[in-house]
Amino acid sequence: MSHQDSESDGSTSPSSSSSSDRISPTSPTPSHSDGSVSPSNSISSEDSWDLHHLGHVEAIPIKHGGILKVVLRACVEHVAGSWVVLNLNHHGPDDDICFRIPGSGNNWIACITDHRAMDELRDIIRSDDTKGYKYHWYSKIKQVGDTVYQNFIIESYLEGDKKERVPEGLDMIPTLEERLDFMVL
Repeated sequence: MSHQDSESDGSTSPSSSSSSDRISPTSPTPSHSDGSVSPSNSISSEDSWDLHHLGHVEAIPIKHGGILKVVLRACVEHVAGSWVVLNLNHHGPDDDICFRIPGSGNNWIACITDHRAMDELRDIIRSDDTKGYKYHWYSKIKQVGDTVYQNFIIESYLEGDKKERVPEGLDMIPTLEERLDFMVL
């Protein structure tokens, strides 16, 4: 398992990806907006059984012909310094998912396995950015068999805030949990 962190100023200046199994949040993405609107990010019940009927809805990509799916509830599982992004609906998709963290800012968590889903993730983040945010991208790569899972925590901040990047280490996830208010298991 390897770890990659990156920082982005929100721009999409061209840069090339040197590895076919890594997905870069800063590589160029053509704009292909289809006007999709993401669903609400909050559910009143904490019982995952209440979401069993939504599994087929969450399996629908956000763009026609796309891969990335917006899920209604997600969390970060943090064990012994490692972390992954999980869909809390056990009947929904497990990969190529994203979740906008409720609250102020344009903060997201995502689990990506396909390069095209990364393009869609950047598109949806841009479409929800109404204030010209800057971003810290935190990422963790996990390989299971032939599949490479790249998990992301995307933290937004206004340029005037000059929010410091959370350093990698055992306190990174608890610190980000406190700053962004996402669920950690």
